[in-house]
Amino acid sequence: MPSKHAHQQNGRRMAGVKHAIDTEAGASLAANEHCLLNYGTSYCAGMPYRLSLPTAEVWIVPAVFTSPGYGVVGESRHGGHRCGDGDVVGATPRR
Repeated sequence: MPSKHAHQQNGRRMAGVKHAIDTEAGASLAANEHCLLNYGTSYCAGMPYRLSLPTAEVWIVPAVFTSPGYGVVGESRHGGHRCGDGDVVGATPRR
């Protein structure tokens, strides 16, 4: 018997599932997932930008620290996601 929430999973990225990341929205989604799983709930993705390297195309996405009632406090970490498969190719380590 399918889950009563199965219809809500269609079209959504689920943790651990790889999807092509060729847009800013896709890069933000992957970065938000990485922030939540590695840094905690006070961090979310900032504005992504695409970087062309000699060997790959990557999205660089800053992680911003947020505060309830104030909003974005500032950038604190950065992560890189490979275009196409969305693998994290580098990120600021958790301290």
